Amino acid sequence: MSKQDVSWAGFGGTAVVASPSDEDGQDLCAILQQAGYAAVSVSSGSALLGTLRQSTPDIVFLDLQLADESSRALLGVLESDSRFAGLPVILLLPDSAPLEPGGLLENPITDFVFRPYQEREIIQRAASAIARRRQHRVQRESASLLRERMREISAGIRATNSLETMVGNFLAGLGRALGSDSVFLQIFPDDRVADLSSHWSSADADPMEVPSLAHSGRAKALALRLWESSTGERFPPAEDSASAGTSVFEDLEDLSGITSGVVVALGEGTTPFGLVWLINNHRPLEWTPVENSLTQHVLGNFAHGLIQGQLIARQQQAVEKLRRLNKAKSDFVGTVNHELRTPLASMAGYLEMILDGSGGPLPEGARRMLETVERNTTRLRDLIENITALSPTLDEPHGHLSVDLGHVVAAAAGDLSAAATAKNVALLCPPSEASILVAGHYDQLKEAVGLVISNAVKFTGPGGVVEVNTLCRSTAGPAEVVVRDTGIGIPEADIPRLFESFFRASNATDGAVPGAGVGLAIAQRTVNAHNGSITVDSTVGEGTTVRIEMPLKAPSTVVSHS
Repeated sequence: MSKQDVSWAGFGGTAVVASPSDEDGQDLCAILQQAGYAAVSVSSGSALLGTLRQSTPDIVFLDLQLADESSRALLGVLESDSRFAGLPVILLLPDSAPLEPGGLLENPITDFVFRPYQEREIIQRAASAIARRRQHRVQRESASLLRERMREISAGIRATNSLETMVGNFLAGLGRALGSDSVFLQIFPDDRVADLSSHWSSADADPMEVPSLAHSGRAKALALRLWESSTGERFPPAEDSASAGTSVFEDLEDLSGITSGVVVALGEGTTPFGLVWLINNHRPLEWTPVENSLTQHVLGNFAHGLIQGQLIARQQQAVEKLRRLNKAKSDFVGTVNHELRTPLASMAGYLEMILDGSGGPLPEGARRMLETVERNTTRLRDLIENITALSPTLDEPHGHLSVDLGHVVAAAAGDLSAAATAKNVALLCPPSEASILVAGHYDQLKEAVGLVISNAVKFTGPGGVVEVNTLCRSTAGPAEVVVRDTGIGIPEADIPRLFESFFRASNATDGAVPGAGVGLAIAQRTVNAHNGSITVDSTVGEGTTVRIEMPLKAPSTVVSHS
C-alpha cells in the first residue's frame, strides 16, 4: 500500500510497537511509517517500559504475550505519569484468539486488532484512538478553563454589594466564558429581588432586542419548568425536539438574527424569579453538560448575591431615611430652642428687675407668686438646655488631652452637694487613690457624671445615701465611675429604655420628682463619644447603681498618690 493510499487518516504522531517477534514489530512499524508516523519497535516488556520513561508516544501497539507479562507494570507507569493520561494502547491478537476477547479490554488496553494485519485497519484504529485522545484532552482543557472563568465570575459577585455592578460583571463574564454574542437578563416581580432587566453584547455582536418571550406571560411557566429540571433549553428548538411546535417559543419566531441560543432559569430555594438568555448571531452556541453544570452553579451564586444586594440596598435606604429624619428633628429642635430662648430670656430679666424692686415695692403675696414664676422659669430654661444638649452632635474628644477622671468626678459631686444637703441625702465621694487619666473633654465628662449624680440625688429620699467612687482595677483599664444610691429603684422592664430621650421610669411619672427624662440620654451620648460605656443595675425599693467605664489614655497613666 502506498503512502497516498493511507494518507486519508490525516493523523501523524509517534508510535511504539511492542512484540516479541522482531519481524512482526518491523512490519507494523513499516505500515505506520508509511502513514506518516514516527514508529519504533521493542521486543520485551522491560524495553517497552524503558522507552515510555524516555519518550512520550501518541500510541502503543502491544502484543498479547507481552501484555500478559507486563500489564501490571505498564499500568503502573501509565497511572503514575501525567504525560500518559488517556494514552491509547492497542492489543495485538493472534488470528486464533476468540472473536470477543472479553476481559482483555481492561486498563491499560483501549482497543485490539487481529493478525494478519490489514494496513487500512491499523491506520484507521490508530488515527481514531489518537483523535479520541486529542478530543478528550481538548475537552478537559476547555472544561478547566471554563471552570476557572466561572470561579472568577463568582468571585466578582461576592466582591460587591452594588446591584448595578454585580449584574454588569455577571452578564459580561458569563457571555465571554460561554462564547455568547449577547446575554439578556429578565427578573420577574418578586419579594426577594427588584424587578429589573439588563443585557450585555460583545463588541462584534449585531444589535438585538430583548427576546420577546421575556415580556410574555409564558416566561414564568418556562422558568419554572427549567428550574425543576436544572438545565438550560436550546432555542429555536429542533424540529424533532419536545419543544418544537409548542407555544413556548412562538414569540421568538419574529426575532431575526438568532442562529442559536440557550435559556436558563434564575432563582433560589424552590422557585425561580428570572430568566437568562444566551444568544449567538452567526454560529451555533455550544451547550455541553459541563457548561450546563458550571452555569447552574454560578447562577446560584448570582441569585444569592442579588438577594443579599437587595437587602443591603434596602438597609442603606432605611439608614439614609433615618439620617434625614434625624437631621430634620435636630433642625426642628434647634429652631424651636432658638425661638424659645429669646422670649424666655426677656421674661427672666424682667422678673429679676421686678423682684429687685425696680418697678416699686411689691405686696408680699405678689412677691411669693412672682418667686414661683421665677422658679418655673428657671426649670423651663434648664429643660431647654437639656433638649439643646441632645440636638447637636457632640464634639469629638481630643485624643491628646489628658483628663484626671478623679478630678472630674470630685468637681461634679461638689456642684451637687448643696442639692443633696437640702434633701437630707448623704452624698459621699471619697477621693481616688491614684490619678486616673483618660483622653477626653473635661467639661463634657463633668456634665455627664453630674447628670448621673443628679439623678441619684433626685430619686433618693431624705435620710438616703448616694456614694460615688472612681477606681481602676487594672493598669490596662478600664477606668470606672460607680454611682450607687438607696433610692426608689427602677422596674426591671424599664431598664432597657432608660437611655431613650424623654423616657422616664414607670414609678417616676407621678410628678413627685420633676424631670424631662433626658439626663441619662445625654450622659450616654457623651460617654459613647469618649469610647466608653454606661450601664444600669437596679432593684425597686433598694436603689440603683450606674457604672461608667472608659479606656485609659495609656496603661502608665494610673499613678499612685503614695
